[in-house]
Amino acid sequence: MSDAAAPLLEQSASRPQVYLLDVEGTTSPISLISEQLFPYARRHLRTYLYEHAGDPDTNADFALLLGENRAELANEVPRFASFGDLDGACDYLLWLMDRDRKSTA
Repeated sequence: MSDAAAPLLEQSASRPQVYLLDVEGTTSPISLISEQLFPYARRHLRTYLYEHAGDPDTNADFALLLGENRAELANEVPRFASFGDLDGACDYLLWLMDRDRKSTA
């Protein structure tokens, strides 16, 4: 092996910084989402929100979710009622799941 190839090998052998998976129909059957992931999330969502209520990342996600909900209210999009606490956020997230709605938050 030439000395010029060594840096390329070292770089390619390093750990990836990000793993991006498209599970729905790519690495797993489409039914994985509705039959396994959504039921799992539904069972654990409320507990997770309460256990991580003080985490900065969870609070940032909660703020995004609240902003999304308020934008829907302002645009009179068919929606779940406005919320202001973790129980309401959980109910709103479950409502989004029931409709397979995509949400950045």
